[in-house]
Amino acid sequence: MYSLKIRTTEETSRKVAGIVKEYLNAWFGAEGFVFDPIVVIPRFLIDEDEEYLEIYVVYDGDGDRLDAGYTVTLPRLIRDRITDEEASGPLCVSYVEKSEWDGWNSKWSKHHESARFY
Repeated sequence: MYSLKIRTTEETSRKVAGIVKEYLNAWFGAEGFVFDPIVVIPRFLIDEDEEYLEIYVVYDGDGDRLDAGYTVTLPRLIRDRITDEEASGPLCVSYVEKSEWDGWNSKWSKHHESARFY
């Protein structure tokens, strides 16, 4: 078994998290949503040497009001604002309700050493 080197830097992860927070606050902030934390995890596609970013958005608010017309466009909007040198693979965004995250977080974070919380 070989080890693949994560090339996404802390700076890139922080930039991606900032872009995510910027868009979500603009779209849903007036409705009282709070997005915290935003977790960025560099990963590799199975059987390929391609890194991708898995992004978890933890939110506090009525999940039924997270309009998919906005949320599904988020990966494309992020991609438009970062370079291929910063991150070239896919961007996968998942939304986790704060009440679910609190229980999941304690077990989850132990298994993801590359996770970066913002």
